Amino acid sequence: MKLSSDLPVNAFFAPLVALTAFILCLRKIGDFDYWTHLALGRAYWSSAGGNISEPFVLLRMGVPLENNERVFQMLLYPIRAIGSDAAICLAIAFIAACIFFIYARLLPNTADTGTRAITFAYLIATLVAVQFRFAPRPEVPAYLLFALILALTQSFKLHPSRCKLVVMVLIVAAWVPLHVTWTIGAVLAITMMLTKPRLDFWKAQTTTTGGVLFLCIVAAAVIMAGFHTISFGQFVLGHLAQGGILAGITEMRPTWEFPEVFHEFCLVSLFALMLTWGTKERRGGRLFFWAIALAIGLFVVRNTAIALLGMVPIAMEGLESRKNLVLQKYRTAVVCTSLLTFVVLAWGSLRKSDPPWGVGVQWLLFPREAAAFVKERKLPARVFNNWDCGGYLNWAWGGDPKTFLDGRLGTSSSIVAHDAVIDGINPAATINQLDIKTILIQPLYHNSGRIVPGLFWLLGQPEWQLVHASDAFVFVKGRLPAGVTSLPAHAVWRSLSHHIAMMPPDWADDQEHLLYSFALSHYFSGDTVTAQQLLADARLRTPRLFPEYRNYFLFPTEPTR
Repeated sequence: MKLSSDLPVNAFFAPLVALTAFILCLRKIGDFDYWTHLALGRAYWSSAGGNISEPFVLLRMGVPLENNERVFQMLLYPIRAIGSDAAICLAIAFIAACIFFIYARLLPNTADTGTRAITFAYLIATLVAVQFRFAPRPEVPAYLLFALILALTQSFKLHPSRCKLVVMVLIVAAWVPLHVTWTIGAVLAITMMLTKPRLDFWKAQTTTTGGVLFLCIVAAAVIMAGFHTISFGQFVLGHLAQGGILAGITEMRPTWEFPEVFHEFCLVSLFALMLTWGTKERRGGRLFFWAIALAIGLFVVRNTAIALLGMVPIAMEGLESRKNLVLQKYRTAVVCTSLLTFVVLAWGSLRKSDPPWGVGVQWLLFPREAAAFVKERKLPARVFNNWDCGGYLNWAWGGDPKTFLDGRLGTSSSIVAHDAVIDGINPAATINQLDIKTILIQPLYHNSGRIVPGLFWLLGQPEWQLVHASDAFVFVKGRLPAGVTSLPAHAVWRSLSHHIAMMPPDWADDQEHLLYSFALSHYFSGDTVTAQQLLADARLRTPRLFPEYRNYFLFPTEPTR
């Protein structure tokens, strides 16, 4: 195999990377907050002055809405109105393609084929590790602004100019009303600039009045960004230390609590470190930047994407600085190894089912039928719902009836009340205090596959009648409205069995309780033979959970001698 010319590779390298990013990030929508963003976008466009108070959540109705994601929401809603959910999937994939096109263009045209092969493998590895964050959320367009800022920073380090600094400041200004991650972006951009401080440029600005004024403006912008960053960091760290609502949000947990994400993050970070090492010149600055990005992604799982994306320019700088990293005599082996790495990563990425590849919505996660039933049958208020599906109910109900809670930060009292019902912690007192008449509940915890204890409690209360069992369960207290009839309890278990059977097989790997829940649903619906087999499979897969479940079953759970 002879690679005699780099021209075709150079010409098509960035488009190839972009196309790969587009394909791998083309995913069905499975993000719970997507619907809240859509519903708020619709509310903004429907309001006369564009200002609204809380329109959906029961315990916050009428409260002035503090919303720093409004720009994203007002863009999201018309895109979906014109092109449906598929257009949103295509837009997210297109943004991913733009980001990786920008990064691929950072590699000089003089780079040889071996260097490009390594870069290609590294970029795709980064893409695979961060693609779970490429959902319809305001972070995604923020990632694009982040890539633009870092690309400009790299360009400034080579050829500094006032124009580039002005554009960077304008990008940050556009980022501020989009998402709070602008603070991280500003910190990393400034840190990257310090890896090669162009003192000659800054010194030259002091020789003219206009230059001094320009320096003052830049200093003021940096100080302001630093102040907001420190304030925001203190706010987040303070709430996390208190163990309050913010600490309970999955996305704010440390990355090491999520093994699959943690392992991919560590592997790609190590890949970036190997490239960042480069030559001795400015190695210390590059390693310092890498360490800052690593810390940002390590301690908060939602920051893993921005951390890994931040490592890309500095890693490519290190790779390009070491001309002898790819020896000519090993170029064919390097190219072949990189291509094999790409094939393995791409195949693994396409096989991921959370969310699955394609366009549209992953409806298995959302209570579309149950929400329509509550709305159309005008079931009595107040209505209680579990937190995960609240975003979809915002969209489906539009505030009538009002949702109990959605994925945004609620009040401490509403979180306590929610957990009391879902976890079965004296739910009767909470239900009576809040005068709840209807309950819409999804049966499983999405992060573990465990059946929510509140479902068992509801089935044991004669005053609560099951009236709907499909993608969620609906219970009504007291007298039923006209045209609504009660269902037997086994309808819950048959529906739950069907729901779990529809899930992708690899979900059981991430949700350790799922097979046990599957066994219980078959057992309570009367299929004890299947229940026994499923329980045996669950015990083999996760034996430490077996003692928790064994007493549910009235058949022998120990192997016969």
